[in-house]
Amino acid sequence: LLAPVLTTIFMIPSKAMRRLFMLAIILGVGIIANVWMPPTGRLSQSLIYFFHYFIAGFLLCDFYLCGDRFAIPAWLWDTAAIGSLIWILYSRAHWYSIALPFVTLVLYMAGFHGKFLRAFVSFRPVSLIGGMCYSIYLIHSTILTMMASIVHRIAHLPLPAIVQFFLALGSCCIAVVLSATVYFVLIERPCMDP
Repeated sequence: LLAPVLTTIFMIPSKAMRRLFMLAIILGVGIIANVWMPPTGRLSQSLIYFFHYFIAGFLLCDFYLCGDRFAIPAWLWDTAAIGSLIWILYSRAHWYSIALPFVTLVLYMAGFHGKFLRAFVSFRPVSLIGGMCYSIYLIHSTILTMMASIVHRIAHLPLPAIVQFFLALGSCCIAVVLSATVYFVLIERPCMDP
């Protein structure tokens, strides 16, 4: 419901000013959320707490729609993607939530401009699952809850623990992806108005 209001940011005619404004919002809200908002409580479940991530997405959209090309070689984008992914997965910095939108922006830009990452995200199964990500997000917890009894049965099979683990993981992944596919085809996709 707020998307039309939030996207008025694109009415700023100067590309440089629009982007500086978005960068300032990303940094400012990131600092406010990290310093003054506790990670528990009502505010941590609100748009205010996550607003800088939305604006980072808008900035990515701005780069993409304006067709900006950066004079950076493809291999350097791929290297930046690896570094970004490692930092996202393993960093424990207390300013993590402030930097995360910027690091994620670099990772996604590498998906546009790198060689190997672009090939990976362009791979049809990956792009299809990426297109269904919102459907997956909406239903995964319900499906995983429904899978609990199956996982419990797998855990009691007379198999090595590693085999049990991969059977449980595979079963859950298949159930989530299949259910999300049905949800996407029957509900989300028909509701998309091009």
